[in-house]
Amino acid sequence: VLAMVCNKLPSPLDITAERVEKLMCVGARTFDSLPPETQELKSAFMKCSSEGTAPVIVFVSKMFAVDAKALPHNKPR
Repeated sequence: VLAMVCNKLPSPLDITAERVEKLMCVGARTFDSLPPETQELKSAFMKCSSEGTAPVIVFVSKMFAVDAKALPHNKPR
């Protein structure tokens, strides 16, 4: 599955500035309304750098509630 993801999805380096701004904003909020520190992450987002000095950016695209009992580490072996 991961190989298919790597082959089919576009490279993160091909992302447009407009798309980055949309991913960084929630709802009707505009990029210009974000704090300056957050706006500065746009260039790091677009560079996708793995350098040790680059900020680590994590993007969670979907979240949903799961009962703790359903998690694998809570199931008897």
